[in-house]
Amino acid sequence: MPSERTWIVDRVEGEVAVGEAEAGSALQLPLRLLPAGTHEGDVLRVEGQPERNDPNAVLRRDDAATLERGRDISARLQTLRRRDPGGDIKLCV
Repeated sequence: MPSERTWIVDRVEGEVAVGEAEAGSALQLPLRLLPAGTHEGDVLRVEGQPERNDPNAVLRRDDAATLERGRDISARLQTLRRRDPGGDIKLCV
């Protein structure tokens, strides 16, 4: 078992956090097991196996990785917006 893994919180549904592990596999954990203040998009560093009720598991929010991931996503969106000629879909608010 790797000593530390990375998980990304995809969404929160009620009292359950749905996320993605490094290998792309989906996971669900009770929100109470995550660090206080965890939000969608947060990167978590995971030691142990909380998905298997490991009492020694530790989950830490990696604020630097979360920020870097957000910047990367924003840059990708900007690139897509510049390349999009528009006109194919109209969104009404």
